[in-house]
Amino acid sequence: MMNIPNEKLINIVLLFLECKKVKENPWTELAFVFEFDEGHVSNSGYLYNGDAIRPATAKLKIHLFF
Repeated sequence: MMNIPNEKLINIVLLFLECKKVKENPWTELAFVFEFDEGHVSNSGYLYNGDAIRPATAKLKIHLFF
């Protein structure tokens, strides 16, 4: 299990909030699952706006943090 400092996790969240789909689509709630391992980074999520649900992924340059 990887131990990630809180500061790095906060930076990752801030990157999600700057992603194109998150910025360009209305949402009231969002949920993302973020998975990473050596040489592997993936994520998937949903943007919720009332009863509307939109799938989303985020393009992040996480290698800058690890």
